[in-house]
Amino acid sequence: MTTFIESAGTPSVDDVVVRVARNADVPALLAMHQRCSPDTLRFRYLSAYVPEEPTLLAMLARTYTLVAWHEGHAVAMGNLSVNSQVAEMALLVEDEWQGRGVGQRLGDMLAVVAANKGALTMTATTAGENRRVHKLMSQIGAAMHVEYESGTAYVTCELPGPASAEPGAA
Repeated sequence: MTTFIESAGTPSVDDVVVRVARNADVPALLAMHQRCSPDTLRFRYLSAYVPEEPTLLAMLARTYTLVAWHEGHAVAMGNLSVNSQVAEMALLVEDEWQGRGVGQRLGDMLAVVAANKGALTMTATTAGENRRVHKLMSQIGAAMHVEYESGTAYVTCELPGPASAEPGAA
């Protein structure tokens, strides 16, 4: 007989609240970036870059951004830009929260928003070895295509049709 012991202190994606980012969230987003490893930052920004407050404010102004929260701490963020029928998504999930479904939840929510804004495809640019983004994109869209150039992966997937409501608007 196999016994599975679940770690009682390990929170899951069900313990996370996702909402649209506000400018007042920038200090929490900066703190989240500082808790991320250089590899995690490189997967998101293609360098071990920690943006400063003005950069994050500009990012919030030009993208639709969702933030995942747990006990008052930002633990992940997803940015979306839609240009005509193409959406570009970027995710950052704090190391401690990776592999718990938070990135997939944000990706799924951003895909709904992108489809509602008329996008037919979604793209993500990441470090070539970031296989989690490949898996996430394959679960979002019907057909996925990956191109590699100089260690960078350009991942594209077809989006499902529009949904009835934008998530995270609460």
